[in-house]
Amino acid sequence: MNFPTLLASGLARALVLTCAGSLGACGGATPAAVAPDAPAIASQSASQSASQSASQSLVGHWTGACSPMGATQGSTVTFDISDTTWAIDFDVFGDLACTAKFATVHIEGPYALGAASSVAAGAHEGKFGFSKKTITPHVDAAAQFLSGASGCALPGFAVGVPLDISVTGCAAMGQRPIAACDADYDLAYVEGDRLTFGARPADNDLCTPAKRPVALSKSSFMRR
Repeated sequence: MNFPTLLASGLARALVLTCAGSLGACGGATPAAVAPDAPAIASQSASQSASQSASQSLVGHWTGACSPMGATQGSTVTFDISDTTWAIDFDVFGDLACTAKFATVHIEGPYALGAASSVAAGAHEGKFGFSKKTITPHVDAAAQFLSGASGCALPGFAVGVPLDISVTGCAAMGQRPIAACDADYDLAYVEGDRLTFGARPADNDLCTPAKRPVALSKSSFMRR
């Protein structure tokens, strides 16, 4: 089972979309001193309002369809998003019908939405922050794999018990330590009950603003 590929194609996202800058006080002794800044202030205010509206549209429980991974495995992705935080569960299954869980990668943190995207109509730029990462094996084979050198090379994995990998990361599961990558810079687009993020690169690296996707993913999540 190619875990790096699995995570790169389906995992997660952390999005603390950068909010529009706060407005400064409008000083000035005369209307003439204020007038030149008024259009910019109005534009900033509209941008903030749009970002806040977009953040509200993200709130909810979002699920993706069972997706095949190779010939015998499947995966699902689930998001729980509040107005200030997000969490993702990436579940790997031992069967194509997604009925027998193998392992779950859980990521959570704060998020915020920022400016409207200039490359994807209707989307907003974003940044999902990472405050905690865990992996839970659901069968003995998963615990053994994750503990071994070809997995996370980290002792302590036990069936049904989440193990924190925030500090160590797990290369085999596509997860960097939070100290090395504390957020994903992404795109987010909501249309009705459908949520779409940016298209992720093969190396799963969205760790800086320069890595932000320039197009939306072809996969979406439905509000449940």
